[in-house]
Amino acid sequence: MRKTFTPSQNAHVALSALKGSLSISQIASENEVHPTQIKQWETVAKDGLSTLFTDKRRNEHKDLQEKIDQLYKIIGQRDLSTTTKNGHNNRLITRHLSHYLF
Repeated sequence: MRKTFTPSQNAHVALSALKGSLSISQIASENEVHPTQIKQWETVAKDGLSTLFTDKRRNEHKDLQEKIDQLYKIIGQRDLSTTTKNGHNNRLITRHLSHYLF
């Protein structure tokens, strides 16, 4: 039967491996985990550490601002096509809407 481990158990074993105070073989025998599995968890933990220190709010704000700009561009294109279809070639409207197109 295959043994399953909780995420907290994975983290505990990976942290033990990262500390380096015990050998992988010792950690494996204490936690009844294969050494290869411990190395995999250790790698996942190392790779994931950098994401703990990123500013997620800045990335979210940037993504939202890009989406807003994209929507303004779509709205501007639609408004511009509507004004030209209706025969209104008002330069002021066109100049205002062209701001959102580029």
